[in-house]
Amino acid sequence: MIRRCASWTILCTVMAVAPAANAGEAPKIAWKVEKGAALAFNVKRQSATQGQSPRGEFKVNTSSEIQYRVEVADRKDNGDLVLKVTYASVKAKSEGREGAWEFDSAKKEGKDDVTAYLQDATAKTIEVKLAGGKIADIAGFPEIQRGGEGDRGNFRRFQGLRVAGRNALQNDLELILSTAVLGQALEKDKVYIRSREARGAGEEGARQRGRGMFDRGEARAAYRYEGDEKVGDAAAAKFSFASAPPEKTEEGGARQELNTKAKGSALVSQKDGLLLKLELSSEGESSFERDGQTSKFSRQSKVEIAREPAKKEAEKKPPAVSL
Repeated sequence: MIRRCASWTILCTVMAVAPAANAGEAPKIAWKVEKGAALAFNVKRQSATQGQSPRGEFKVNTSSEIQYRVEVADRKDNGDLVLKVTYASVKAKSEGREGAWEFDSAKKEGKDDVTAYLQDATAKTIEVKLAGGKIADIAGFPEIQRGGEGDRGNFRRFQGLRVAGRNALQNDLELILSTAVLGQALEKDKVYIRSREARGAGEEGARQRGRGMFDRGEARAAYRYEGDEKVGDAAAAKFSFASAPPEKTEEGGARQELNTKAKGSALVSQKDGLLLKLELSSEGESSFERDGQTSKFSRQSKVEIAREPAKKEAEKKPPAVSL
């Protein structure tokens, strides 16, 4: 779990596109980050959802901007990692049938349960374990309290978890860590699709596992390898996004069908295997059925991720003291 640090230094990370084992073999993106390395990422999200549920028609518009600090706390001999993640800044807002909601981690006002949860969650250090090239565990989030505010309270609790919860963080980290293409042989025009696996634990995980558009605002996207590109002096693998095949899931007596379209691009560093920049737009339609009742949704969403540049050595050193 993570406790907020007063300051962070963006250190040099060494992850790499693994060299080909044999001449002519396609390269593979691999994690080779060293213990103690630290990075920063800025994630912006927007979504607009409308639909029909047993309670009637609704519309919800959301936006958020999160600045993450990620430190490599440990590296195992087999390459598995332990990360410490903190929230340097969080801003989010939502407008919908249950009213307007807003949160800013820089502001301390607000006494409702969801604001209190987010203030607590974004002040903590979250521990993330990576094993076998996947996110194996996320721990450190506080439990969100359930109050007696009815539908409005449930809506706000749901929005709070979508901003800073286990599944929300996992979705962002999967993009940052490029898990969809990790360990894959990079072949031009080849398509890679991130698998959707069981996520999280407890009430939040049970509600969100396998539920496509409900988990964070964008569904799966297919990565198409376009080749290499320079980003300043850094070499990067360039990917475009395309629509993944339609999904049908069944869990806990609920059935969902999901059809989406996606577009955008991503640049993954060939030096360290982590994301440099991403823009992903998606739109889709989803139907959800439980206990004989059907809900239908349509959503448009956009996510932008940018890695903050590493600080130069001169910027890292403390200022000289004159005597």
